[in-house]
Amino acid sequence: MISKKCNLGEFIEAVEDKAYHEFFILLLDERYASDDLLIHMRNDGVDVSSAEYQQISVYNTALHNVLYLLQVNQMPDLKSEYDKENYLKFRIVAEKLVAKGELLPTILKYFDD
Repeated sequence: MISKKCNLGEFIEAVEDKAYHEFFILLLDERYASDDLLIHMRNDGVDVSSAEYQQISVYNTALHNVLYLLQVNQMPDLKSEYDKENYLKFRIVAEKLVAKGELLPTILKYFDD
């Protein structure tokens, strides 16, 4: 897992200069790893309202939203302002991939308000 603390800024910093295929694989791996953390926590009886569980859940949702965009080519359903803020943090990654010619510029419209 890239961000052991499930810190979105740390993850984005680690992947923002990667090629598209590397970014996509790392994004998938990170999402699966955070899914596993949540499942293990629930199985271990951790209170889902705990701060640690909530942090991982928010991280997982942010990763899911970007994966949705890349796989479906549609804006995800951002349920809260916080989800929207986290989603928009990935714009820097998209901009760099567009600059390298690895994503079409139209992807950026999904990051505009």
